[in-house]
Amino acid sequence: MKLTQVCKDKEINHFINKCINRKNKHIGVFSNLLLKEDLHSPRALEPEVVKSTISPFSDKLMLFHSGFLIAAAISYYGSAIVTSIRADITFHCEKAIFDDLLLYGVFGKLLIKKKWLEQPPFADDRKLVSETGKRNQGSF
Repeated sequence: MKLTQVCKDKEINHFINKCINRKNKHIGVFSNLLLKEDLHSPRALEPEVVKSTISPFSDKLMLFHSGFLIAAAISYYGSAIVTSIRADITFHCEKAIFDDLLLYGVFGKLLIKKKWLEQPPFADDRKLVSETGKRNQGSF
């Protein structure tokens, strides 16, 4: 079962599709590195997908899980950068981290928009405070 075939919310479905496309892009890059060295790349799990359209999970859980996997990927790429001595691998890992950080920002904004996460606190606008004496929390 793919999450996109059971997700009911269009925005979350669009986000999950972006995650899948990003993942496929990264898998392609790193698989090509392996193939250039005459090594095997891991097999895809697409044949394991079933055709069900009944979701066993809530859209909220699917979104949180997608965000967790992005954060885990960022962590793994960071570990790969530190442990790799090959410049080409570190370059691709840095690029993957940057791509995933952009996607993770979209994840956070989507959580706030759906009211599943509180908006983080902002610093006061110092100009406004000095002029009016009132505190302002800014806007997101």
